[in-house]
Amino acid sequence: MDIGIAISLYDKFDELSILVDIIRNNWEDEYFISVCSNHENAEEQLKDLNIDRFETGDSINYTPEMNEDRRNINLNNRVLDTFKKSTKGLIGNVDYGVHIHADAWFLSEKSLKRLVENVNNSEKYIGVRGLDPAFRRPKWWVGNLMDQFILFDIEKMSELEFFEFNTFDLLPHTSVHTSLGILLLGKVGWSNVYHYSDFSKDLFWDGSPTGPKPFVRPAVYNPEWDLFHLATQDFPDDLGEEIQAYYLREYGLDSGDYITEFLSKYNRDIDEVNECLHKLEKRQNKQLKRMFFDPYNVGRRFEKRQKMIEENSTLRKAFENIGRDLFTDFMSVLFKISPFPEEMNKYPKDRMVQKQYWDAEWPNQDLSDIYSDNLNLEDYPSEYEIPWDK
Repeated sequence: MDIGIAISLYDKFDELSILVDIIRNNWEDEYFISVCSNHENAEEQLKDLNIDRFETGDSINYTPEMNEDRRNINLNNRVLDTFKKSTKGLIGNVDYGVHIHADAWFLSEKSLKRLVENVNNSEKYIGVRGLDPAFRRPKWWVGNLMDQFILFDIEKMSELEFFEFNTFDLLPHTSVHTSLGILLLGKVGWSNVYHYSDFSKDLFWDGSPTGPKPFVRPAVYNPEWDLFHLATQDFPDDLGEEIQAYYLREYGLDSGDYITEFLSKYNRDIDEVNECLHKLEKRQNKQLKRMFFDPYNVGRRFEKRQKMIEENSTLRKAFENIGRDLFTDFMSVLFKISPFPEEMNKYPKDRMVQKQYWDAEWPNQDLSDIYSDNLNLEDYPSEYEIPWDK
C-alpha cells in the first residue's frame, strides 16, 4: 500500500530538511510528502526540498508576550490548522498517511511499515499514541493523545470528513491534545481507534524511563516503534543537535546532503554530552530544591528549568512555594480522610491531579477494562456490544 507523510511545522526548517533526507535518501520505498507551515517565508525556505506538496497555513498571530489565554488559543489554532492542511494534502495520493512534526522522526522505515500494517489489520481507521480518554485533568479533558506519530486510513478518514473542521470548534483554549481527543471521539469513535502506545515504554534521550508521569519533552525515544522526538530549544547550546546526530548515527541514517553536513558538524561523544547534561541537571535540582520546587514535577526541560530558577530566586518566591506545598499537602490529607475514590491516592507524584482536583482521575485501568468490568449489556438494546472488549 502507498504511504504518505504529512509534516507540519512553523520555522524548524533545518530539522525538516533532515527529515526529508531520512525519507528520500535512507528509506527504500517512495513516500508522498505533504508539508504545511504558517511561517510567512516558508515557501521560500522550502523551495529546494524534495517534497511533493506544500501549502501555507493560515496567518495566526502569536508571540510569547501575549497573555496566557490568548497565547494558548492562537498557538493551538496554528497547530490544528497546519495539522489539517498537511494531512488533507495526502487525500487522493496514498492509502495510508502518518502525521509528524519536523522534529519528530521515525528512525526506522521497517517499524513505520509494521505499524501501518498493524493498523490496517486491526480494521480500525486511525492509530494513535498517548493516554486514552480514561485519563483526564483540568487541561486534558479526554485523554492526552499526541498529534504526532498518528496514522490514518486516508480513504476512511476522508469519508468521515475527519480533516474538515473549524479549529475553534475543538476548544483550543484547553490544549491541542484535548482538541484531537474531541475530534477523534466526535468523528471517528474510540472503537475505531488503534491505540498503539501509552507512553509506558518511552525513554528519555539518555535511556532513563520517562514515567510514572508521561513526559514528552525535552527528548523522548520509543524503542518499540523507533520513534524519536527532540525539542532543541529545551537544551542548552547545541547539545540537542548533538543528541539528534547520535540517534541518526545509531540508526545508520547518514545519506543526503543535509544529514551529511549535520553529522559533520555535530560529532561529540554521546557519553560526554550526557555527562554535561547530568551535571547541569544536578546543579539545577539543588537550586530548585532551595526554592522549594520539586525537580521531578518541574521536568527535564533545561531551558525552562533555568528560567524558573532565574525568575524565582527571591525570598518572596521561596515563601510562595512553601505556601503552595503546605496547601497541597493539606489537600492530600483531606482527600485521604474524605470519602473520595481510592484512585485519588494512586499517583502521589502528580501534584496537579492527586492533590488539588478531587474530580481528576488517572485510573490504573484503560477503557476496555472499565467497560468490561462495569457495563451490563442487559441495560441496552440487543445490538449493543462493548466495542473496547479485549
